[in-house]
Amino acid sequence: MPARIEELKQNGSTQADIYGLRELDGLGMVYILELGLEDSKANYALPEDPEVPTTANLWGTIFSPLRSVLVVALLFALWVNKGESVAGKD
Repeated sequence: MPARIEELKQNGSTQADIYGLRELDGLGMVYILELGLEDSKANYALPEDPEVPTTANLWGTIFSPLRSVLVVALLFALWVNKGESVAGKD
């Protein structure tokens, strides 16, 4: 447990906890909540069960195959033009 949580618990904030480590497999930012996770929405205006928006999931689903096609096309274009760039150095 992080030192700051231990320090808060020793000073009387027995419910102190971390928000952002377990939610959505990590949020990229963590918050130390002195009053704990129990009523985080009321105490800190943080969602108790955060969710990824449906539109974000949709865009990821749509563009994931497109990214693969673009990478393959780029590699193919580089491979096709490889001979021209080597020949131009002579």
